[in-house]
Amino acid sequence: MKITAAAIGSFGDVKPFVELGKEMKRRGHSFKVAAFPRFQSYVEENGLEFVPIHGDGDLMMRLLLSECKDGLAYLNGMKQLYRKNPEMMEQSFEAAKGADLVLYILLGGFIRHAAEALQIPCVRVFFYPFDKTNQFSVQMPAMKRNTPLVGFTYTENEIGMNIVTKSLLNDWRTAHGLKCSPFVRQCGIIEIYRIKV
Repeated sequence: MKITAAAIGSFGDVKPFVELGKEMKRRGHSFKVAAFPRFQSYVEENGLEFVPIHGDGDLMMRLLLSECKDGLAYLNGMKQLYRKNPEMMEQSFEAAKGADLVLYILLGGFIRHAAEALQIPCVRVFFYPFDKTNQFSVQMPAMKRNTPLVGFTYTENEIGMNIVTKSLLNDWRTAHGLKCSPFVRQCGIIEIYRIKV
């Protein structure tokens, strides 16, 4: 099986895919890691194929972690990153070509549009707890625990990530024969589009 993993983020996002890739390669599979150029030597030193996805990892960490105060700041940071590196989508498309399966973590979510265009199964994975809970917020750890508002941060994140990526990628989607993201507003509720695999 040929697998492409989109590891957009920090070293902590790349390392788990590298460890998975080493085991998959040991079992006879091909494993390609698509990540920021700064991780090329690390990926290749571990015997895996590397594909660059251009972007500024330091800027991403600053916008989405150190300077991020709330959900709106997070979404604005995502927009800024995508607009600064519009080639990320086409690079993701090239990285996914020929794969039998595409894996991605949260910040690499735009590769799912490439997988849809290529008709490749695509799976989102997490290296940390991300199932909705009222006990704590992954995105906003300082938030008071054990409240319904904490649980809403997971819903907010899901909606926000979909809005940001899809609003920025509709031109790309139509250029690759896909429909625009079908956001439908009914009674003020946004219905989230999910890719079927």
